[in-house]
Amino acid sequence: VLVTLVSVDSLPGECPQDWTVIRTFAASDACGNEATAQQTVTISDTQAPTMDNLPADIVLACGEDLPDHAVTAFDACGQVTLTEAVDTLLIDCPGSFTLIRTFTATDDCGNSTEAQQNIQVIDTIPPVVYVLPEATILCDEDLPTDLPTSEDACSSPVMVELFSVDSVQGDCPQAWEVTLTFLATDACGNTAQSSQLVHVVDTVAPVLVLGLDSATLECGAPLPINLPTYADACDPTSNVIELDPDTLPGACPGEYTVTRHFEATDACGNVSNTSQTVTFIDTGAPEFDFVPGPVTIQCDASLPTDLPTALDDCSGPVSIVLFSVDSVQGACPQAWEVPRPFLAPDACGNEQ
Repeated sequence: VLVTLVSVDSLPGECPQDWTVIRTFAASDACGNEATAQQTVTISDTQAPTMDNLPADIVLACGEDLPDHAVTAFDACGQVTLTEAVDTLLIDCPGSFTLIRTFTATDDCGNSTEAQQNIQVIDTIPPVVYVLPEATILCDEDLPTDLPTSEDACSSPVMVELFSVDSVQGDCPQAWEVTLTFLATDACGNTAQSSQLVHVVDTVAPVLVLGLDSATLECGAPLPINLPTYADACDPTSNVIELDPDTLPGACPGEYTVTRHFEATDACGNVSNTSQTVTFIDTGAPEFDFVPGPVTIQCDASLPTDLPTALDDCSGPVSIVLFSVDSVQGACPQAWEVPRPFLAPDACGNEQ
């Protein structure tokens, strides 16, 4: 018997790599009798593609780009389509999370293979906190309360708070260099600091609270010794002293004006000045310290010429003037009572 392959027919399947092959055979014997038979061969693609150069799991800092990959796919029967998908799995905070990078290789018959790369993204970068400019305030003013601004590329919001206040003594008790330190914390707990320098100064002099009114005193009285009262917002113990006075003569020796000068200085050297005017006047008349007593003389004798003496504490010396001479008839024509009135004026016009 002779067996021969008569034909081979192919029928397409559901995908390019699936088909059916029908092989027809003929058998004939020596007498010419024949018979046929068929063989059906089914070819199918159930083998998934393979992938090479799969990337290892990695750790990235927040903000870094995903690295390129060199994944390749191969299929023994046909073309392969390679796709990539990235899913995000949130972990603890906005800037720290895990990316699941899935590679899928699919052939023309729908067979597929998956592989994954785990990419852990962590936020270890501190926020950016901006620096406030230096400030100068008076010693009785409050420290600034402004907070600096801050930003973070990965983990907002950022909380900014006053962290510490440090002071260094300046040139005087009411002067300070104050450093305000601020702490900025992002949503992942990363921190950064910035500082502001505040100059605390005392440039304000003491303020007069109770001054001294002008005064008028009698010539010879002592100068007052009271002092004006000052207040200082930063120094409760301002030093008040009296400086040398100025004296201006008046219209007569017993009248003059004294200007008292005062200076108030705080601990930082700020100075205030004020003054008091004290006017001295002379309203006291001279005082006789000697007056000639009564005398009796003969009618042919001359009248006495001696004069009294007088003292004046403010406007001496005193010149004695015989004011007038009047006569009063006595018991006989040659007897008289002659009173001698004297006037003692001082240089300021006061008379006794």
